[in-house]
Amino acid sequence: MTGGMIVTTSDSGRTWQRHGTRADRPLSAVLFIPTGQLGWAVGDAATILSTDDGGKTWTTRHQGGSRLAALCVHSLNKN
Repeated sequence: MTGGMIVTTSDSGRTWQRHGTRADRPLSAVLFIPTGQLGWAVGDAATILSTDDGGKTWTTRHQGGSRLAALCVHSLNKN
Protein backbone atom coordinates (compact mmCIF):
# COMPACT_ATOMS: atom_id res chain seq x y z
CA MET A 1 0.00 0.00 0.00
CA THR A 2 1.22 3.45 -0.73
CA GLY A 3 -0.96 6.50 -0.08
CA GLY A 4 -4.38 5.52 -1.41
CA MET A 5 -2.96 2.82 -3.67
CA ILE A 6 -3.08 -0.91 -2.91
CA VAL A 7 -0.98 -3.47 -4.76
CA THR A 8 -1.90 -7.15 -5.08
CA THR A 9 -0.23 -10.27 -6.41
CA SER A 10 -1.69 -13.56 -7.59
CA ASP A 11 1.62 -15.30 -8.36
CA SER A 12 3.45 -15.25 -5.01
CA GLY A 13 5.00 -11.84 -5.61
CA ARG A 14 6.54 -12.31 -9.07
CA THR A 15 4.30 -9.58 -10.50
CA TRP A 16 2.19 -6.89 -8.83
CA GLN A 17 -0.93 -5.02 -9.91
CA ARG A 18 -1.78 -1.51 -8.66
CA HIS A 19 -5.34 -0.71 -7.63
CA GLY A 20 -6.54 2.81 -6.93
CA THR A 21 -8.88 3.27 -3.97
CA ARG A 22 -9.92 6.93 -4.29
CA ALA A 23 -8.75 7.32 -0.66
CA ASP A 24 -6.87 10.58 -0.24
CA ARG A 25 -5.19 9.53 3.03
CA PRO A 26 -2.37 7.05 3.66
CA LEU A 27 -3.43 3.46 4.35
CA SER A 28 -1.71 1.42 7.06
CA ALA A 29 -3.10 -2.14 6.97
CA VAL A 30 -4.98 -4.56 4.74
CA LEU A 31 -6.64 -7.90 5.54
CA PHE A 32 -8.17 -10.55 3.27
CA ILE A 33 -10.13 -13.53 4.51
CA PRO A 34 -8.75 -16.89 3.29
CA THR A 35 -10.89 -17.00 0.12
CA GLY A 36 -8.93 -13.96 -1.06
CA GLN A 37 -12.00 -12.11 -2.37
CA LEU A 38 -13.24 -10.22 0.71
CA GLY A 39 -10.88 -7.68 2.20
CA TRP A 40 -10.60 -4.50 4.22
CA ALA A 41 -8.02 -1.71 4.39
CA VAL A 42 -7.66 0.96 7.08
CA GLY A 43 -5.66 4.14 7.52
CA ASP A 44 -5.45 7.81 8.46
CA ALA A 45 -8.57 9.86 9.25
CA ALA A 46 -10.37 6.66 10.32
CA THR A 47 -10.43 5.48 6.71
CA ILE A 48 -12.05 2.06 6.24
CA LEU A 49 -12.27 0.50 2.76
CA SER A 50 -13.67 -2.84 1.63
CA THR A 51 -13.43 -5.04 -1.46
CA ASP A 52 -15.33 -8.14 -2.57
CA ASP A 53 -13.40 -8.82 -5.78
CA GLY A 54 -9.91 -9.61 -4.50
CA GLY A 55 -8.78 -5.98 -4.35
CA LYS A 56 -9.53 -4.91 -7.91
CA THR A 57 -12.05 -2.31 -6.71
CA TRP A 58 -12.44 -0.65 -3.30
CA THR A 59 -15.42 1.01 -1.60
CA THR A 60 -14.99 3.66 1.09
CA ARG A 61 -16.96 2.55 4.16
CA HIS A 62 -15.86 5.38 6.46
CA GLN A 63 -13.53 8.37 6.37
CA GLY A 64 -13.45 11.34 8.67
CA GLY A 65 -11.80 12.84 11.69
CA SER A 66 -8.67 14.92 11.72
CA ARG A 67 -6.70 13.17 14.46
CA LEU A 68 -7.91 9.59 14.25
CA ALA A 69 -6.09 6.75 12.51
CA ALA A 70 -6.90 3.06 12.16
CA LEU A 71 -3.61 1.18 12.32
CA CYS A 72 -4.72 -2.42 12.01
CA VAL A 73 -7.69 -4.53 10.98
CA HIS A 74 -8.89 -7.94 12.18
CA SER A 75 -11.94 -9.99 11.22
CA LEU A 76 -13.64 -12.69 13.23
CA ASN A 77 -15.74 -13.80 10.24
CA LYS A 78 -16.71 -12.62 6.76
CA ASN A 79 -19.47 -10.36 8.13
